[in-house]
Amino acid sequence: MNHSSTFHPIPRKTEAPSGKRSMTDTVPKTSFMETLSAIGDTPKANISQKPVICFECGRISLVPEAALSAKCHHCSAYINLDDIAIHSRSYRTTARTRGDVLVREGTRLEGITIEARHLTLMGKLSGNFTCSGTCTIKEDQHIQGRLCARELILERKVNATFVQPVSVQNATIAGVFNGTLNCKEKITITRTGKILGDVNCPNLIIEEGGSHFGQYSKTVPA
Repeated sequence: MNHSSTFHPIPRKTEAPSGKRSMTDTVPKTSFMETLSAIGDTPKANISQKPVICFECGRISLVPEAALSAKCHHCSAYINLDDIAIHSRSYRTTARTRGDVLVREGTRLEGITIEARHLTLMGKLSGNFTCSGTCTIKEDQHIQGRLCARELILERKVNATFVQPVSVQNATIAGVFNGTLNCKEKITITRTGKILGDVNCPNLIIEEGGSHFGQYSKTVPA
């Protein structure tokens, strides 16, 4: 006698397979979007940054301190941040960087254009120089082009002649400055310093032993 029957298995329900404790009891459920949001809220590593001025649009971008180049955050222009050393065998006519430029001893070059952060002249150079930082002159100079800098330092025993007016924010003259000096804030002539030419600045300090021969005006040309 044939007995036909249909088997209907009843699934066995457990809280966790193999007797393991379910993680849902201890870990709250997080959606994918909540995970992304949490990643975005994670604080970034504290990276030292420095401001650099774009050559094209003139606006400031913050870049990592160790960067050798950057892209302007405003106009996407390339910004060179390399330090450059110029020597007597250099053939360059232009140096354009937001890094520093060093002109080595024994260098004799004319007709060069430099735009940099800090410029140090240990050799003789003539041309047009623009510094967003400090221009330090350590060697006698006869510069026929223009010089614009945030700060000018003319060291002791240095004799520098400038054919065109020099425009700076602050200046410290410890050597002999020949020419016209326009300063937005303060000029200090140290006890070894001398200016032979006209001076335009709001504040002129002449230490004992220093001297100025020329016209002095508190009005700075625009």
